[in-house]
Amino acid sequence: RALRDACANVGFFYLANHGVPQDLIDTMFAESPRFFGLPLPDKMQLHVKQSPNLCGYVGMLDENANPLTGGKGDLHEAFDFVPPDLEIDGERVPGDFCHVGNLWPDALPGFQERMIRYSIAMKRLSRQIFRAFALALDLPADYLDEMTNRAMTLIRILYYPSQPGPMDETKLGTGAHTDHECFTILCQDGIQALQVRNRRGQWIDAPRIPGTFVVNIGDQMARWTNGLFASTVHR
Repeated sequence: RALRDACANVGFFYLANHGVPQDLIDTMFAESPRFFGLPLPDKMQLHVKQSPNLCGYVGMLDENANPLTGGKGDLHEAFDFVPPDLEIDGERVPGDFCHVGNLWPDALPGFQERMIRYSIAMKRLSRQIFRAFALALDLPADYLDEMTNRAMTLIRILYYPSQPGPMDETKLGTGAHTDHECFTILCQDGIQALQVRNRRGQWIDAPRIPGTFVVNIGDQMARWTNGLFASTVHR
């Protein structure tokens, strides 16, 4: 009931007791600056334009969710990959069909292995979230299993460089948008950045709460529930 209320009336919720080991989360935050600290020519060799399925490095200003920039782009870098075929809890879980387009840096030993390990934890957690959603919709727990057993899944690490104040809405890390997928599982660092727009049009901070993920509903889940679950604008 609490999950249904959060998904229908807010579109965002904090998820605690999620079962993902903290040391694995810490590892991901340690790997992120290793990657983004690579020389730009090295990162450009892994640019999404080099991948048949748009996996790899996304450069500063490459994406533009903020129309207020006048087309200049959002102020972030990213690295995207999709999980390959995985073994989860003794079961073979098919990977995203785009995994043949993954690009990995040769200069970072252990990076690929650690990213894949995190993707296993996220796939496991996602399956539990889908089952919780089914129960929140008064459906059998396994109702969504068949339609999500080959779900398209993207893992993204993001780097937002510091912006000298004061706040200027033409210089956002990522502009206001909704997500297009079923849901996003986000882990934040200690710097307050995420904001969610409530139904009165006000921007509300979503600060980091240690030990939790922030989960938000995307457009696909809103469509599947005929608009009951809310895909909420955030930045």
